[in-house]
Amino acid sequence: MPTRTGKIHIEGNPERVFEFLSDPENLKRITPGAASVQGVSEGRFLLSKSSSPATSAFLRTDRSAKRLEWGTDDGGYSGWLEVTANGDGSDITVEITTREQVQGAAGVRSGDDKLKDGLELLRRHISLA
Repeated sequence: MPTRTGKIHIEGNPERVFEFLSDPENLKRITPGAASVQGVSEGRFLLSKSSSPATSAFLRTDRSAKRLEWGTDDGGYSGWLEVTANGDGSDITVEITTREQVQGAAGVRSGDDKLKDGLELLRRHISLA
């Protein structure tokens, strides 16, 4: 299963950034490709993408470490992120593991490109918050 790691620096204090990222109401906005995210219970939700049926998933929050961990119950997708202070802003480090094998064929976006897009999506939504 391929694993990818990325990191971005954004303006904003780490506490504010982490609060935004850990708010379940923001999951749809910061989850690339998500058509809908429905909370089921504390730390549990249903994730739907436009091309697939809803998948049961979890979200674990460690506020003291400013760390989130998530994954689908079927083991097809998991990851974590951490927010750390860096100068006058915050660094967000993300690691994603997926079951899908990404082909490098022409016209097919690589997993690295998708991760970069996801990090830019985080930056955009946090700066608007």
